[in-house]
Amino acid sequence: MDEKGWKEIKEEGVQTLSKYIQFNTTNPPGNELPAAEFLGSILKREKIDFHIEKTAENRANLYAEISGGKDPPIILLNHIDVVAADPKEWSFDPFSGTVKDSYVWGRGTIDCKGLGIMELFAFINLKREGILRRNLIFCATADEEMGGRFGAYIASEKLSHRLNGAFVLNEGGLGIKKMLSGKDLFSPDFGEKGPLWVELTSKGKAGHGSMPHPDNANLKLINAVQEVLKIRKKLKVIPQMYSAMDYLKKEEGLFKIFTFIFKILPKSLLKRALSKNYRLSAMFHNTFALTILNGGYKENVIPGSSRAVIDIRVLPGESPDEIIDEIKKRVKKFDVTVNILARETPSLSEPKTKYMDSIREVIKKNYPDAIFLPMLVPGFTDSRFFRAKGAIAYGFIPCAFEQEDVDRVHGVNERISEDCLFEGTKNIYEIVKALQE
Repeated sequence: MDEKGWKEIKEEGVQTLSKYIQFNTTNPPGNELPAAEFLGSILKREKIDFHIEKTAENRANLYAEISGGKDPPIILLNHIDVVAADPKEWSFDPFSGTVKDSYVWGRGTIDCKGLGIMELFAFINLKREGILRRNLIFCATADEEMGGRFGAYIASEKLSHRLNGAFVLNEGGLGIKKMLSGKDLFSPDFGEKGPLWVELTSKGKAGHGSMPHPDNANLKLINAVQEVLKIRKKLKVIPQMYSAMDYLKKEEGLFKIFTFIFKILPKSLLKRALSKNYRLSAMFHNTFALTILNGGYKENVIPGSSRAVIDIRVLPGESPDEIIDEIKKRVKKFDVTVNILARETPSLSEPKTKYMDSIREVIKKNYPDAIFLPMLVPGFTDSRFFRAKGAIAYGFIPCAFEQEDVDRVHGVNERISEDCLFEGTKNIYEIVKALQE
């Protein structure tokens, strides 16, 4: 495509994302159907067949396919739903899709409607050029933010007969500017930790705050939570991380020997180094985060019950059952009940494949000074459903973000730059094109 054509795609991508953000798909309840129909209207304009599958009341997945003649297919996966946003905290209405200062502002601009638009316009451009020799599927799903049971799970079942050996490009990793020694770092994710959400509840004797007593639900719960957070978090480097680090051997300077240094570095020194960066540390440990703490309703009343939720993320190869047993053993003396709210198995794809090689080729061509290092991510995405069916799935938004903008994801004033949106679109187009070889 010539420069004029790409300029038109950049402008159209910005305006389309702005409109897409205006569909409030906060999950719960999701209400993704109107947004899916909006995406369908763009595909219809391009004379691309698509199918909208209703998965629940006012909820839907969208599928479109360009036939290139060969399976297993390449799947461009993204999700339509977003997390909640409080307009009082934002500089702009989070569902306005405001375009200002060369940014699109709004909930979902990065997670994950921005990726959806990147993939959509890469998909459309590949259809216009008619260069595919392998079937390409665009798949926008509901419900990722609440576990995917009304979205990607259904999509993976629908496509299950075609997923063995398929390649899925989804959200997860991304590029961050000046992340390593002043160089941009691009980190596709090849795997994810498994979430284990544990609820602790305590009951006690309700009473007047002026007459404290030992049977206090809040005190029991606080002691139990503190005990759980004391569980030892062992340092663990999964084998696939060593394989991923082999990509550093292709870099220049000290990065070339980093893999060797990492392998011989004593764990005590590695643990000390990781302790200074909580983001990196989460990739090498099971993590425990206290996310909900409820107890009491009035200043002078001792409550009869309290509740806490701990979000645990489990590394591949670690046993959730052992963690649950350890928690139950530790909190038993506090008369606290343990309930498992959610549990998902960690998921992995091999990091060294022809797919990752092609992604690296595109990134190094367009960002020659950048560092390329696939990673395990501490979160979890819809990729797990597709990996379970035999697909190779990588999470990657292929553009270079400012760290400041990455930190806004799920936070206040989420935004994506117009340049980043365009770079991602073009890089996805080039990655899919490279995989036709």
